[in-house]
Amino acid sequence: SHYSAECKVLRDTGPGDWDPGTGPGSPDPEVLVYEGPCRVHVAGREPRTGEAAGQQATHVDYEVGILHEAAAVRVGEVGDVVKLTDCPMDPQLVGRPLKVVGVEFGSLAWERVLTCRDDLVANNPPVA
Repeated sequence: SHYSAECKVLRDTGPGDWDPGTGPGSPDPEVLVYEGPCRVHVAGREPRTGEAAGQQATHVDYEVGILHEAAAVRVGEVGDVVKLTDCPMDPQLVGRPLKVVGVEFGSLAWERVLTCRDDLVANNPPVA
C-alpha cells in the first residue's frame, strides 16, 4: 500500500455541560472517528497568508488520504481534527492538530481525501 503514515481523526464533542453554580464543566472527551493508515502531502506549494480575526494567519494545507470505509468526517467550523501518529516522511507533523476543511472522494474508489489545515500561528505559540 502507498499509505506510509498512520493517523487518527478526532472530533471535539463540545465544551461540556454548563453548570449555573460552577460555570463550565469539563470538556466532553474527543471522539475517535478514524484510526489507521493514511497518506499525507502538502496540498499547495507555499504557506498561504490571510487575515483571520485581524491577525496575520499563516497556514499550510495538507491532503490526507484515508480509507474509504472510515466514518463520515465533519468539515468546517465544527470540523474534525487529524492527528498523525506516525509519519516517516515528515516526523515534525506527528501530533499537530490539522483541521479538516474539505472532504472529497479520491480518484481511487477505496480512498477518501481530506484537505487539512495546519494553522501555523495557533499551533506554534510564540516562545515567551
